[in-house]
Amino acid sequence: TGQRWEVLSELLRQRREQRGRTCPFCPGKEHETPSEVFALRNPPSSPNRDGWSVRVVPNKFPVLRIEGEIERIGEGVFDQASAIGAHEIVIETPSHSADWGTMAVEEVAGVLRAYRERSLDLRGDERFRQIMIARNHGPGVPLQHSHSHVLALPVIPRRIEDEVRGLLDYHARKERGGYCDIIRQELSSGVRVIRETGKFVALASFAARYPFETW
Repeated sequence: TGQRWEVLSELLRQRREQRGRTCPFCPGKEHETPSEVFALRNPPSSPNRDGWSVRVVPNKFPVLRIEGEIERIGEGVFDQASAIGAHEIVIETPSHSADWGTMAVEEVAGVLRAYRERSLDLRGDERFRQIMIARNHGPGVPLQHSHSHVLALPVIPRRIEDEVRGLLDYHARKERGGYCDIIRQELSSGVRVIRETGKFVALASFAARYPFETW
């Protein structure tokens, strides 16, 4: 069994290296992506060249495009809007095979900083009403290089709007924050607490919508 595992590990390593040679997100391939809109770099390096630790570029095949104005059209009871927004790719590490589980704390902190910087910048555009972070992971992802998406939407998704309205209604009735009450209750019971620090608490959901859902 050990020998089979070694052979399998070597095959997976060779496959990652082969993909890395053609990966547009790897260092030295910066010319294969649109020009960066944000990057964390070593001081001597220049934009759109190697020497970066985190790099953000517009998606080459965006779901939403930033150019133009939003046009809203009604068709009976249905609503349509032009696909105006922003769709950016956060290339999280120069290493083709690294991921959050193997990256140093400082490297993950750099990714979170990129999320924050791009969100603050996109908030300045009055056309956008919701900014979302999405991250794909696993064998079905076309590009295995660790990356995530920043999307600025011209609408607030219905599920998020319902959540906000519910929290406002909860506060109006009880004069307390709904999430604050959840945190107090979970910390008191300790049943679903995954990790608590001085600034964060990670919780397992009371009724998870998917495996390993974590708040």
